[in-house]
Amino acid sequence: MWKKKSREKKFSLWINSHHGAMYKHALWMTGNRDIATDLVQEAYYQAWNSIGTLKDDAYALSWLLSILRRCSYREYQTKIKDKQITTQLNIIETQKTKLEQYEIIDLEQAIQTLSKNHREILLLHYLHGFSYDEISKQLNIPTGTVMSRLSRAKDMLKKHFQVLT
Repeated sequence: MWKKKSREKKFSLWINSHHGAMYKHALWMTGNRDIATDLVQEAYYQAWNSIGTLKDDAYALSWLLSILRRCSYREYQTKIKDKQITTQLNIIETQKTKLEQYEIIDLEQAIQTLSKNHREILLLHYLHGFSYDEISKQLNIPTGTVMSRLSRAKDMLKKHFQVLT
């Protein structure tokens, strides 16, 4: 069992280390800044309550993303029920040109057209850099399914952008 101060210190380190990745993941999953912020906060709350279930600190990000994923699915089930979310991504970096801004918004919209399963695997692989095997373990699905869904997700994105050009 963790001592209270040790637990608080480790949890603070995880938040500092993984908050950016957690927020980006939630934002790309939902397409909404407010919902993403709420989901990350809920995930941290649930992680704090179940902190004893993490056996190895090396897997903290995977563990936190799993909790975030469950929070996200719960959010979809109760509020959205398989509706696609309209993107509300506001580009606030003034250094980017308008063309770059439109490309980011187009990518955001294209990702939102993917199913939850395809979007999740795409984000875990390309945004977070997880291998096929790591994703397979996280999602509790065969590695072949991960590879297949990732391939389909990429094909769907390619088709989306071919239609636009």
